[in-house]
Amino acid sequence: MRFGFLIVKISMTKVFLGYYFVAAIFLVSTACDFSNPWDYSHPAHIAYTISGGFGGIHVQTTIDENGQAELSHRYYPQKFVVHYELTPVQLDSLKDAFDQADFIALRRKYEPKHPIADGFFYAISYTSDGATKTVEVEDGADYPKKLNVLLSELHRVNGMILENPDSGTLLIYQSFAIHIWPFSEAIKLGDHSGERIYFNNTEQYRQIFNYLDQLDRQVSLYEIVFWEGDSLFTLGLSRQGPTFEENIGSYFQVWGIPIRYWPMEFGFALSDIPETGRVLTALNYKLVRRLLNDYRVYPQLFIFDELRDGGKAVTLVLVSGRPENI
Repeated sequence: MRFGFLIVKISMTKVFLGYYFVAAIFLVSTACDFSNPWDYSHPAHIAYTISGGFGGIHVQTTIDENGQAELSHRYYPQKFVVHYELTPVQLDSLKDAFDQADFIALRRKYEPKHPIADGFFYAISYTSDGATKTVEVEDGADYPKKLNVLLSELHRVNGMILENPDSGTLLIYQSFAIHIWPFSEAIKLGDHSGERIYFNNTEQYRQIFNYLDQLDRQVSLYEIVFWEGDSLFTLGLSRQGPTFEENIGSYFQVWGIPIRYWPMEFGFALSDIPETGRVLTALNYKLVRRLLNDYRVYPQLFIFDELRDGGKAVTLVLVSGRPENI
């Protein structure tokens, strides 16, 4: 039984301190006629694409007849490549789903009566002996259940590859300036984590408001972490107007973050991560992934070099695969 390669394109959208995948694919193919279903005596290529959605991301996966897979996706502005080898069972499952779909008998396009805003477009393209057939499906369309079996299998294969890459790239997602909290004698941030602190008409609160207001106008407060004791804190300022008097009754909100240093047993410091990211393979990739997954609140925030006023803390993201040109 011969099987060609599969092409899957998927999209990713960044979210605060992380990311998620959404499908997005485009495929150009040539039209042709088939007199027979998949001829296993010849190499064949199958391509799966998803495009559209709100995020507009891009992923492409290829799988050859031996189950060797290569998935490329974009985590802006870079393109990353993941390699994966399907087991014989996984490859046979994909072949069976294609056969069950009766692909050659399917219509070339399935469209909804009313297009869905930010919907997705799916395309499966099959090539054999120089001929290609493409089936396109748009979100909201009525299409055969047997086609849905194939679409589901293609989604599953893509998920397996993304969840089990041969490598990953560690990137610095965002940098934060560290400021010592200068008002601990009046208000200890550690006593108010998760709370709103409301401004009243006192000189202490006037000083705090003017301090936060000035910082927020210079750089966003969301780019600063405040250091007090054994924790870091982010602050959000609710502002009613430009003067303190206009903000009596408004508030600033406090979120606490434990101080975390980067584990040096990984063999590199955060300052060693280049702009393009640091490629991790084998054990290091698994250990870093486990470390980042262990944190649920501000999961990737670490001290960059040393904890000091004027220092830096960074959030990290681990992207499946390695940069395309590395």
